Amino acid sequence: MASLLLREQIPITKKIDILDKISAKMNKKYGKVIMGRIGDVPEIMDRLTIKYIPTPSLELNEATGGGFPRRRCTIIAGAEDSGKTSLALETIALNMKKDPNFIAVWLESEASLEKKYIVNTFGIDPNRFFYMDVDNDLGAEGTLDILHDILRTGTADICVINSLRCLVPEKEQESSLKDVTIALQARMNARMTRKFLTLIAEYEIAFVIIQHLATDIGSMSRDPMVVAGGHAIKYWSSLTLDLRKRSISDSDPIGKEDGVKIGVKILKNHCTPDKFAYVKFVYYAMFGEGIEQYLSTLDKACRQGIAECKGAWIYWYDNDGNVKEKWNGKMSYRNYMIENPEIFKSFTEAVSPEIKAMSGEEIEDIKQLEKTVEDKMLYDDSMPLKNKKKESKENTVA
Repeated sequence: MASLLLREQIPITKKIDILDKISAKMNKKYGKVIMGRIGDVPEIMDRLTIKYIPTPSLELNEATGGGFPRRRCTIIAGAEDSGKTSLALETIALNMKKDPNFIAVWLESEASLEKKYIVNTFGIDPNRFFYMDVDNDLGAEGTLDILHDILRTGTADICVINSLRCLVPEKEQESSLKDVTIALQARMNARMTRKFLTLIAEYEIAFVIIQHLATDIGSMSRDPMVVAGGHAIKYWSSLTLDLRKRSISDSDPIGKEDGVKIGVKILKNHCTPDKFAYVKFVYYAMFGEGIEQYLSTLDKACRQGIAECKGAWIYWYDNDGNVKEKWNGKMSYRNYMIENPEIFKSFTEAVSPEIKAMSGEEIEDIKQLEKTVEDKMLYDDSMPLKNKKKESKENTVA
């Protein structure tokens, strides 16, 4: 009781002074800012402000708060041929064009990339694209250790693993196919999250994991496809995207021969607490070009009354309803916008992204999946204790 009364008598100014002195001492000892009051130390306040690496998808940037967050982990999950790798590569290309100092590190485990696809299609600068394969002699663990050392240099802006599912642990690599190796990869992923967590935060790296979907056998959910790789990466991830290829209809701005339509669901978003997290949207990708912005933006502008299509003519109106620009045909509009990026930027800013909230059933499925993950985590944590009690009982009987 005496200590409690004594603590209450300390003035607030003295409390702050004590903590400031401790902070200054620790920061001096370690040669960097590791603690302090966020209102007094701009560097700490800056750490608490999320910075983003924008993607080429305007809808994705709007839904996530700005793109792929730095100092955080993003999971791009999806079915086969759903544009996961293309999204990551085009994001890298976009930011390399904007920032001459932008560096990307890419760990490839699927052997699915080629030079023409990286350099010619997306325009990635090969001198700023650091690529590494998984070494069979080292196994996944040894390769991740090398990646850890690379990231410790603080030179990377974004790091992509394509894909986590194809990283084979050393023990599994050395074993026979008939051997059952349960949860080796999940345990490896859990160790990786612990080692990489503070590292990517310290150097403000946007860490992106491309991951496959797996079937959750026995699931009562309407969609049995779940993000593979264990529970740890799901907890670590601040942003989880689910990409699926959708069928193109006559009402879409592109045809089946032009490209693909990608449906995206935000399964988790801890970057924008002021926004509703569970949203979905679509974007389009053109063969040989990447994510399509021009025709899809025009399509939304027409729906929102900002532009109008009359026959072959396209009209862009200003706030007073007067014709600001006009084009004869969609390709004329598209070529004009490509040649005039500043005008397209102004046109884009006038158009609102079309993002929809998920249905109640879809949200319930996600929450049920999260509950299942938590239940499994609690069960896994209790297993060592149960086994220990069982062993003790057996020894007593013996």
